[in-house]
Amino acid sequence: MQDTPAIRANYSARIDVSNQWNVTVLMSANKTNEEVIDDVTAHYFEQNYAVPSYLVGMVAGDLVEGMISANLTVWAEPKRLERA
Repeated sequence: MQDTPAIRANYSARIDVSNQWNVTVLMSANKTNEEVIDDVTAHYFEQNYAVPSYLVGMVAGDLVEGMISANLTVWAEPKRLERA
């Protein structure tokens, strides 16, 4: 099967991050839950709208949220937020 915009899928994901790191985890999906399991935090996401695979995105790192407007948010490293 070829990867084309015509092929779309819903998806769910679990991303585990060690608690020794203080990171923000984001995806191009709705975050549905977060739970601590031993020394790991599990982040759960669901995308209920079928999207092509090239629109699946994930990021984890030292990120902060900046509100541009009531409908627009940008995420960036703290030292880069002002320029974002």
